[in-house]
Amino acid sequence: MSDSKIEAAKTGRSKCRSCRESIEKDSLRMGVISFQFDSDGSWSWFHLKCGAALHPESFEAAVGEYPGDIPDIDALRADAKKAARKFLTPRIEAAPSGRAACQECSEKIAPKGTLRVVFDRDPDPDTGMARPGYLHLKCALTHLALEGDGKALLLANSDLDDQQRATADAEL
Repeated sequence: MSDSKIEAAKTGRSKCRSCRESIEKDSLRMGVISFQFDSDGSWSWFHLKCGAALHPESFEAAVGEYPGDIPDIDALRADAKKAARKFLTPRIEAAPSGRAACQECSEKIAPKGTLRVVFDRDPDPDTGMARPGYLHLKCALTHLALEGDGKALLLANSDLDDQQRATADAEL
């Protein structure tokens, strides 16, 4: 049994777990299994657009198994592809605040909106949890010691507009 599926909503009572709006009866919805305590499991339901953005890998798996036609599938796949970039590391993004410190030079990455590099840090030995680390663009290539063309990798993994891409290209 797959961990995701697309189906027509059987009633109009389910709500999207992302936007909390009702999912209309007979409209297509995406389900992701929350936990499986028996053969059916428990499902979390999403509008297709919300599910594609929140669970891009599960969305593609569900599309592959769905036998019918899905309206606006190209736009939904584009949303899923864009959302999947949030999980790629290392990548460049605009800082949502000015509070994070660079792991290389310990200076704040400020102000809000400044481009920064996100990378996976080693898991904490006490908790076993891995949190992302952040770097100034100028510190990234030396800290990460990327093999080959690290600049090209960072730019390829990032979802940047033209102005941000030009800024990142200049600073790296």
